[in-house]
Amino acid sequence: MGTRALAEAVILQSVCDLWKQNEQRGSLKFFKGKWFDRYASLAGMGPTEKNRLIRMLGGSAKAGMLSPQQNRRGAAA
Repeated sequence: MGTRALAEAVILQSVCDLWKQNEQRGSLKFFKGKWFDRYASLAGMGPTEKNRLIRMLGGSAKAGMLSPQQNRRGAAA
């Protein structure tokens, strides 16, 4: 498995974890922190793609993070 595929897998797993109550906190921390930027860059995502993913998950692309209030069910309702 190459670096890009591994980075994509980590991001995908963190997206899936948003819907798991016992994993949600760690997933939110991942998307709010520096690690999402690092893995997204390794996955070949540019700033537009990173922001688009954050918005799709119910977060603010401008702030670059997800809001806990928006993520009670994993994404904005």
